[in-house]
Amino acid sequence: MCTKSSVTWRKEQQLQRSKSTIPRNMKSLLDIPLEIVDDILFFLPQQEIINLSLTNFQFYQPCMKKLYQRVTIRKDPVLKQNKDNVRGIDFTDSTQTVIYGFNKITKEENHFKLINARLQSLISSISINTQLLDYIEEITIFDSFDKTINEALLKLMSSLEKSGLKRLIITNPALRRQVNQIILKDGFQNLQLIAIDEVNQLNGITKFPNIRELIVSFKEDTQENRQLSELKINQQLVKGLEQLKSITVTTDNKSYRLFIKVLNHINDKIAFQLNLHTFTLNYYHDDLLLIEKFIKSNIINWKSITSLQLAIGCDDVKCNQECLSRLTLPVYLLQKIAFVQNTEKIIDTHKFNEIWDIKVVGMLQELDTKVLKYVSIRHSPCENGVFFDGMEGNYLQRVKLYTHTLPTAIESNRAILVLPNFMKSLSCYEQMMNNLLWNGCKCDHCTIYLGDLDEHLMCHKYYNFRLHQFKDIISSNLFVTISEWLSRRLHGTDVLSDLDYLKYPFNDNTWNFHDNLFSIPFKCLNHKNYEEHEYDDEDEVDIFHDAKPDFEPCKFDEHLFRPVGKCISHFINDLIIQIVDLNRGNAEDIELDKFNDLNDGTGIEKFRKIIFNGVCYNLDKELNGTSYFQNVYD
Repeated sequence: MCTKSSVTWRKEQQLQRSKSTIPRNMKSLLDIPLEIVDDILFFLPQQEIINLSLTNFQFYQPCMKKLYQRVTIRKDPVLKQNKDNVRGIDFTDSTQTVIYGFNKITKEENHFKLINARLQSLISSISINTQLLDYIEEITIFDSFDKTINEALLKLMSSLEKSGLKRLIITNPALRRQVNQIILKDGFQNLQLIAIDEVNQLNGITKFPNIRELIVSFKEDTQENRQLSELKINQQLVKGLEQLKSITVTTDNKSYRLFIKVLNHINDKIAFQLNLHTFTLNYYHDDLLLIEKFIKSNIINWKSITSLQLAIGCDDVKCNQECLSRLTLPVYLLQKIAFVQNTEKIIDTHKFNEIWDIKVVGMLQELDTKVLKYVSIRHSPCENGVFFDGMEGNYLQRVKLYTHTLPTAIESNRAILVLPNFMKSLSCYEQMMNNLLWNGCKCDHCTIYLGDLDEHLMCHKYYNFRLHQFKDIISSNLFVTISEWLSRRLHGTDVLSDLDYLKYPFNDNTWNFHDNLFSIPFKCLNHKNYEEHEYDDEDEVDIFHDAKPDFEPCKFDEHLFRPVGKCISHFINDLIIQIVDLNRGNAEDIELDKFNDLNDGTGIEKFRKIIFNGVCYNLDKELNGTSYFQNVYD
């Protein structure tokens, strides 16, 4: 699968090849050989490709091939990077052609109207010019749409039966089931990837001679024996399984448990072994015996695994996550690894998170990381952002683990570090979020927008279901929600692996400063909350009422989100400085003669890209050797 690490390597190879094959007597762009044109197109985002295709017919076919090769359909537009800043260019937006709604902030139904119009244009184009069907290799559909768009998508799928489509990924379960009925019935012979939601759909892989990838998202079904009995176990099914190079399973423990039982059931009838490159392993306390037995079996050839997503967790109070130390990974030289905090309960303490973090870093220290090029660690913090032990000392201790211990656990150089929602987890430390809000960055930008956040805090309340009343919002409530929406710049779906974060352009999403994941939408006040009373009286009970679907005009809306995201990135900058060990001193430091801790980014060689809760950084050195890190989008 095409990831950012492989993308960058490929781009570098293409540049070298292009330099060596460009003719010396070239007088215009039309003299460039077509193979060099293909290499150049690999760097261009979709609008530049469209513009180039209109300049000359010689470029039309190569541009159309690149434009239709990988198509993503979603509501949010592509997050634009600053093209004037050379340090911030990373070509992530050139990985896909994205069909989306409006660039500007507008109502959802307006986005849907434009998406539908673009889908109709796509359907019309491939019906008129059937050669375009051969160019389409991959389609990914994110989000949930209305009935009109779903009908257009089904029409599009029906028209792709004879296309060159190899990979089809749909994140919405209802739409995926409808599309699977078309695919499994008619058979798309070129498909190399299928996603299944039911056990009996596994029988369908025999229809695809080129099958290479499988996505498993089994829905809960109490009739487990009936599902297993519906499997048609034969040599054809086993042959199809042995062709697979990648299996991605959702981190839902019930779904994964059923998946392992399916593999064991097939292996009991006909012994087989999977020589996979990419795999998802769920290691959860309640399923330890089943998973450990599976690891020791010969169903997976662990020596062939180069990319692994590891969802580990324990909710047993008596165990206290000690079971995670029992996990011994039988893998060898991993190139990519993604850790996921696997829990079925609310994690509302620093202690629980710290234990899990230590286990993860310990596993990295035990692995051979000489060729490791990609590390992702995703947490599962509580949605309201309240840690009962979220004191400053605990925060500093946890930050040190990620800024000092984690980098030393990775032996390879120029790796990619992805912490998709770490800021959301750090937002649970109220003391530090207060410090960010009132004593944070003092630049002109943050002075304005942190002040706006302070005002938002005083003009809104959230509904506490336990107390049955509206309560004052604290800084952790606010920042955990901001961080949640920032993390949604990444794909954020369980159907896709965390190993694939950089395969898709970032989302330019927004937040309306009222919706949240722990309560009904924030209640707007027409006065400051401190004007009501000094402290909330927990004995006073408000009559519950749901928030209105249409808010009264409030100055805090989607337009404020991007500037606030920049404020968050200024806070994250200090953490990046610690990770890469970039400390050039402080001219106003009291101890002016203290030079022992000065460093010029010794960690720059360790990482070349860090994604911190949707905020993306490029790391490198200037021609004179000076280290730098650059925020790509903010």
